[in-house]
Amino acid sequence: MKNLTHLMLSLNEILFIGRETFSGLDELEHLELDQSQISEIEPGAFSSLSNLKTLNLSSNKLGFTSPFFVQDFANLSRLEILDLSHNALSNMPVTDFTFQSVESLLLTGNRFRELDRLWIGPNLKYLDVSKNQISVYRPWSNSNESFSLELLDFSSNHLLYLDKDLLEVFNQTHSLLLGDNPFICSCDMLPYVRWLQKHAANALVLDVPLCSYPKYIVGEPLLRLEEIIRCEIPVLATEIGNSYAAVRSSASFVALSVSLIPVLRFAFY
Repeated sequence: MKNLTHLMLSLNEILFIGRETFSGLDELEHLELDQSQISEIEPGAFSSLSNLKTLNLSSNKLGFTSPFFVQDFANLSRLEILDLSHNALSNMPVTDFTFQSVESLLLTGNRFRELDRLWIGPNLKYLDVSKNQISVYRPWSNSNESFSLELLDFSSNHLLYLDKDLLEVFNQTHSLLLGDNPFICSCDMLPYVRWLQKHAANALVLDVPLCSYPKYIVGEPLLRLEEIIRCEIPVLATEIGNSYAAVRSSASFVALSVSLIPVLRFAFY
């Protein structure tokens, strides 16, 4: 067992992983623990697995009270693939050293409400956060470290708008999935849509994100927003580097009743 490199424990009824569960397996490189009943992992359970390259914990019952991330993953300096998909995670307390070596991070089918910049390590190539409840991106202001994602799957979340912080992520991403988000297609979105259109030629957006509001353009492609609506409130798009900053006239801040917003802000063909 000491020289074991692959351990497959999938499709079991494991409920708990203790601190000593994998003690002595120093050469282990691939650990499959998916499709079990794991709801608790004791901090330190993976700390000794310094040669681990793949850790699959998908389709378990890990939830908000899973505190093992910071202590364990910071020691997994060779970890390349981490699969935490299809659990019940809503929080992942990590530091800037947690996912330094990870190349593929799979988080689909959880309960996350925000995308944390700290999840994106310097070697990350594939990030799947689809089928969550993410409506916010939380940037990390203390780092200027760049990254280069090959694919970011942001589909099936709760994104209503795009903003400059998200564009900073998209700008360092080769391919992007944004479908099945409830986008509010307003004039405020135009600068960001123009940015996406500009980069679509490089196969940035792989799917077809659609408008969910207002009702007059429900189901219309987000990338055709400028063709579908005419904005009466001026929106100036200023290119700064590779992203756009929206500069709106002061008229856009005038308080309007909800019933008048569609009339004043949109003219539909």
